[in-house]
Parts: sequence; C-alpha cells; structure tokens
Amino acid sequence: MEPNTRDTPLRRFSTYVWGTALMLGVCIVAIVLYPLFQPDRKEYEDAYQEHAELNAKLKEIHEKQAAELESYNYDPELAAENLLNKVKK
Repeated sequence: MEPNTRDTPLRRFSTYVWGTALMLGVCIVAIVLYPLFQPDRKEYEDAYQEHAELNAKLKEIHEKQAAELESYNYDPELAAENLLNKVKK
C-alpha cells in the first residue's frame, strides 16, 4: 500500500476555508430571502383578535361553571371520600 501523499495540511486548511465560505454564503442568502417568505403582519393581528375573543368566551364559561358548582355546595374532598366508600363496598 502506498502512502497518501495528496493529504497535506494546506489541502485540509483549504477545504476548511471553502467549506466555511460556502456555509457563510448559504447563511447570507437565507438572511436576504427570509423577509420575502414572511406572512403579512395583518394575519397575525387578526389571529390575535380571534384569540382574544375566544379567551373572553372561555373566561365567561369558566365563571358560569364556577357559579354552578358553588350553587351545589360542592366539596371535592367529600366527593372523593364518597367515591372511595363506594369503591370499597
């Protein structure tokens, strides 16, 4: 087997420099093209408004459910104890 005479430190360094330059070039192209593929800002604002409306509805539902539970004088500890007693029987 003959030794590999083509593998030299200069070739390795040159390969490293070319690889780094290629990666830097791809990053620059990505940074330049990134704004072109972004959705409109208005879409975000619309989604935010819809989300705020849903949160308001959910808050109203939770308040009604809490009021309903309080009207029953619901005690979670007592309910758990009753459930355990039923399971033991």
